[in-house]
Amino acid sequence: MTVLANTAEGGTDGVTLTAGNTGGASGDAFQGFGGTPTFSNLHPATGTMGFRLDNDADRFAWENLTQTTLYGRAYLYFATMPSIYIQLFEFLDSGYANDRGRIDVNDAGNILLRDAALVTQATSSTALTTGVLYRLEFKVVSHASAGSLECRLFTGHSSTASETLSVSSINTNGGAIQVNRRYLNGTGDVFLDDLNINDVDFPGPSSLNGVWFVP
Repeated sequence: MTVLANTAEGGTDGVTLTAGNTGGASGDAFQGFGGTPTFSNLHPATGTMGFRLDNDADRFAWENLTQTTLYGRAYLYFATMPSIYIQLFEFLDSGYANDRGRIDVNDAGNILLRDAALVTQATSSTALTTGVLYRLEFKVVSHASAGSLECRLFTGHSSTASETLSVSSINTNGGAIQVNRRYLNGTGDVFLDDLNINDVDFPGPSSLNGVWFVP
């Protein structure tokens, strides 16, 4: 069983994320970075700290994955919507050369499920807005023809999904998913918290004290 989780609780407000400062009390450290993603105490989902992406190309990733099926979670809060989109869950191979699929939120707040060719296969009817805490959970299966993507949208810590998007029998490339990355494309001010990746089941909500549900 693989479980990676990070609450940001070991971070310091305003400090840029690195491999050295994202582990410890926060959980499992990230390995891939770009731009200047930071810790922030402005809009945590639980506890007192979260992550902030507020510059074009801010990004951070877990890179030590080897699964073909993954589940995961992120809490998401928009202070300002992205001018283009945020790649909330981007699934890649180890060399960042081949996409396995992607879950984006565009400038209008719609959730997009994209295949390996980055073709949008599903779009949410719900438009996310600023000033609201959301939780997104996903399942991705990597396969050249029988791949699938599912995304469940929740408000805050609710156990009831307000919308579920899913597509199947699509090309998600096949091969192991070795990178799961968050990437802000364009301007915006986006806050993330209580990230979880596992190969067992949908994580569910984080408890109010910042302890993850582990399947």
